[in-house]
Amino acid sequence: MCGWVSRCLHCSTFTVFHKAEKRLVCRHCGASYRVPERCPSCGNPEISAVGTGTQRIEEAIVSLWPEARVLRLDRDSVKRKGETEAAFQKIHKGEADIIVGTQMIAKGHDFKRVGLVVVLNVDAQLVNPDIRAEERLFSTVLQVAGRAGRGEISGRVFVQSRFPDHPIFSELKAQSFERFAARALADRRESLSPPFVFQAMLRAEAQTLDRALGFLARARQAAPEDDGVALYDPVPMSVMRLMDAERGQLLVEAGNRGELHRFLLAWCARIQTEPGINWSVEVDPVDL
Repeated sequence: MCGWVSRCLHCSTFTVFHKAEKRLVCRHCGASYRVPERCPSCGNPEISAVGTGTQRIEEAIVSLWPEARVLRLDRDSVKRKGETEAAFQKIHKGEADIIVGTQMIAKGHDFKRVGLVVVLNVDAQLVNPDIRAEERLFSTVLQVAGRAGRGEISGRVFVQSRFPDHPIFSELKAQSFERFAARALADRRESLSPPFVFQAMLRAEAQTLDRALGFLARARQAAPEDDGVALYDPVPMSVMRLMDAERGQLLVEAGNRGELHRFLLAWCARIQTEPGINWSVEVDPVDL
C-alpha cells in the first residue's frame, strides 16, 4: 500500500466512498468522482476503502449478525423526501433490530424498543482543538444515551474511547451537566477562552491563498489602535480551499463585548474592499 487517499479537486478535503453508487463524493461541495481503476500514485489495481463510516460499520454488523435486520440512517441513506420519516416508522414498528446512524438519530426521537446504545469514536471530539468540542460531545452522548431504556425496556450505553479516565465520562455517567459545566468553565477561565473573552473573526476568500492572507494582513494594518483589543496574525482556515476558493481568517479578541463592538464598527469602516476578495466578519465565531 502506498498510502494514496482520494481528494476533492475543488476543496482541501478527502472524498468519501459511496458503495451503492461506487463514487467518491466530497462532503463539502458535493463533487462526485468515479473510482480510478488503478491507484494514481503507484498503479496498483487493488484500491481499498479506509475509515469507519456508517457504511463500513453496517457491513461489519451484517457480517457478525447476518440474521439481524439492520437499518442505516444517515444523510446518504435518506436523501429523498419522505425517506427519513419512513425509516423512523420502521423503527417505531419494530421492523429493525439494529440501527446504525449519525447524530441525526440522537435528537428528539422517542424510540421505545431500544435497549442498547453504542457510541463509537468519541475520541475525535476529545482531541479536537476547538474549545467547544467537549461541550458538543457531552450534549450528543447524553442525547443519544437517552434513546435507550424508554418504555418498559431497561437500557445500557457503551462508549468507545482510548481515554476511559477522562473526567467527561464520569460526568456523563452521573448525567451531571453541573459537574461538566463547572470543570469546563474552570478550564476556559484559565485559558482565557469564551465566555471569559469575546471574539470576532474576519474571514477572506480569493482565488489564491496569498491574496486572501494579503488582504487580511492589510486589514490588520488598517485597524484602529485599541489597547483592549488583540488582533492575531492571518492564518489559513482549517478547510483552506472550499469550492475553488482559498480561505484565510484573522481572530480578534476583547475583554468585554461593548469594546469589541465599538472596535469592529470603526475597523470595518477602514477596511478597503478589493476586487476578487470576498470578506466577512463573524461575531462569536462557532468554528475557529
